[in-house]
Amino acid sequence: MTRDNEQTEYSEQERIKRICAGQKELYRDFVQDTKDQVYAIIRRQIDSHEIAEELAQETYIKAYRNLHNFRSDATFSTWIIRIALNTTYSYFRSRRYKESLQNDPIETVQYSTPDSTEHELETKEQLKQFRDCYAKLTEKFQEAISLCGLEEKTYEEAATIIDIPVGTVRSRLNKARLLLRDCMAKHHLGEAL
Repeated sequence: MTRDNEQTEYSEQERIKRICAGQKELYRDFVQDTKDQVYAIIRRQIDSHEIAEELAQETYIKAYRNLHNFRSDATFSTWIIRIALNTTYSYFRSRRYKESLQNDPIETVQYSTPDSTEHELETKEQLKQFRDCYAKLTEKFQEAISLCGLEEKTYEEAATIIDIPVGTVRSRLNKARLLLRDCMAKHHLGEAL
């Protein structure tokens, strides 16, 4: 570990201690440093900008309320990603999400050619089917797809975030891909994976 890393970890730990001791304004630094990453992780799983922003805010509220539980063996960004993923999974399990599937249209995908309406409809249907199949996966498989597939984290980074061995990340990712292929194949979309 380099001296810069030691100083960063120390200053992060020190900031957390100060926030827990009442210096709440220091929490803004953590939010500022991680807000784009947290939003991106949530947005890749949620098709609504408004809901993604709401879940990001919820993530930071949960993190703030549980800051005293922060373990120093991880960085704040790793910890907040974990909370963001859990918040997103909770949303997928919620009644609100299930109702939104019935009421909200899928976002339109824009293409450069004006006569691509048939392609847009096909792509929207594929996106809907993918989201339906993704929602059927268990959390551990959603994590693997989200981190390694959508977020393009390395196996090592994903293992740190999820707090499991690298081999388990690989295993879950492979199993998740197989489950998605099977589900999508039932909808004649399996080759897209």
